[in-house]
Amino acid sequence: AINELDAIDFSVVLPVPDSDYGQRPVAFIQFEKKYAMTMNEIKQYLAARIEKFKIPDKIYKMPVFRKSCLKISRKYLKSLLNDKSLLRIIN
Repeated sequence: AINELDAIDFSVVLPVPDSDYGQRPVAFIQFEKKYAMTMNEIKQYLAARIEKFKIPDKIYKMPVFRKSCLKISRKYLKSLLNDKSLLRIIN
């Protein structure tokens, strides 16, 4: 659902441990060059399309720029969650 937004070039959603629910989703997104959205705008869009528990708790800007044919390593993104100084959360 998140990739259906015109502003999103691509995204990766990962599960992270959560003390209440076991796991919760977080998203990494790369905007199209001429677009930007706030976290609230993205969450409002998703709320109309998917169940509440599937909406990412946090949405981060993709820390690396993906070339059109290269796949981003989910393992690499998960490792970045341990050092949040490298990440920029979308407000």
